[in-house]
Amino acid sequence: KTCQRVGRRIARRTLQIPFLSDMNFSQAVLCEDADAIPTDTGCRYPYVNKGFIDPEKYVPGDCSMTYADVHGSGYDVKCAVYSLLFLPPAIACITYLQKVRKSKKKPKAGKPAKLNVMELTYICIMILCFCNVFKSIDIDYTADRINMTLLSFVQGVGLAAVLNLLCIMSTSWISMIVGGKRAETPIWLRNYKRFSQVYFTLAEGGVSAAEYHVGEAANIHGAYDGTLNGTKNVTVGILLMTWAGLSIYYGSHIQKMLSAGGTSASEAKKIGNFCKAIGIISLLGFAYKSLSIFRFGKTMFEPIPCDFSFVNILGVLFMFISYYITIITRPTPKKMAKMNESAATTTTSSVAPEP
Repeated sequence: KTCQRVGRRIARRTLQIPFLSDMNFSQAVLCEDADAIPTDTGCRYPYVNKGFIDPEKYVPGDCSMTYADVHGSGYDVKCAVYSLLFLPPAIACITYLQKVRKSKKKPKAGKPAKLNVMELTYICIMILCFCNVFKSIDIDYTADRINMTLLSFVQGVGLAAVLNLLCIMSTSWISMIVGGKRAETPIWLRNYKRFSQVYFTLAEGGVSAAEYHVGEAANIHGAYDGTLNGTKNVTVGILLMTWAGLSIYYGSHIQKMLSAGGTSASEAKKIGNFCKAIGIISLLGFAYKSLSIFRFGKTMFEPIPCDFSFVNILGVLFMFISYYITIITRPTPKKMAKMNESAATTTTSSVAPEP
C-alpha cells in the first residue's frame, strides 16, 4: 500500500498526469489514503475497475463500472426521489404565479405590466426547482449520464436564482424602509441590485461551467480549477457580505424609521426581523464561499464516494429553500389585496410579499 501511495503521489505531483497502472487500486486502498484522487483508479472519472470493491474481480485495464454501478440500485432510487421531491414546489409556484397575475390590476393604456416581487419570487423558485430536477438525473456526478460541464452550469443557474431572489427581496424591504409611503427604490440600491444579479448569474452559471476547462483540469475529467473556483466564490461571498450589511443595518433601524411614518410597531418589527434574517443568511453564504480561498493554486477533484449516502447536502438545502419560500409566499386574498393596494401608491412594481 505504501508503494502504491508513493507511486500515485509521484505521478500526480511530479509528472502532473493521471496515474495509469495495472496495480489493483481497490476501494479499500483508496479510501484509506487521504491524498487519493479519482484518477488513481487508472480510469476516467467516474469509471472504476470491476475489482474496485472486490479485489478478486480485478481485471487489468478494465474501466467498465461507474461509482454509481458500484453502489447498485440505491443511486438510481436517490436520483428519482430527489427529482420527484422538487416537482411539488415547482408546480405550486406555477399555480401561484397564474393566480397572482389574474388578480393584478391592469396597467394604464400604453404602460407595460411589470412583475412584482411575488411574481419574481415564484419565477426564481421555479428555476431553482427545475434546475434541480434536471441535476438529479445524476445528482452526485457518479453515473456519467450527463456531461459534467452541463450539470455544473444547470446547478449554477439554480443557485443564481436563489441569490437573485435574495437581492430582490432585500431591495423590496429596504425600499419600504427608506422610500416612504411610495416605497420608491433609491437609484443606488436599484443599480447595485442589477449589478449583483448580473454578476451572480454569470459567476454561478458561466464560471461554474468554465472551471472544468481551465489549467490542468482541462486534461483531467472530473477535475476543476481551484483558482477560478476560489475567485468566483470569494467575489460572490463579498457581494453577499454587502447585502448582509445592508439588510442587518436597515432591519435594525426599521422600527424608528417606519414608526415615524405611521407604520405599527408590530408590523415594523416583523419587517425588521425579516430583513435581519436575510442578512444572517447572506453572512452564512459569505462564510461558506470564503472557504474556497484554500483552493487557490490547486487542481480540485470530485471526492471518491467511498460510502453510499442518500443525503446530498446541496440538494437538501435547495429543497428546504424551495418548500419554505413556496409556503410562506402562498397568495392569500389578504396578500393579493395588499399587493394591489401597494401597487397603486408606489412608483415601482417591487411590492414585497408579507413575511
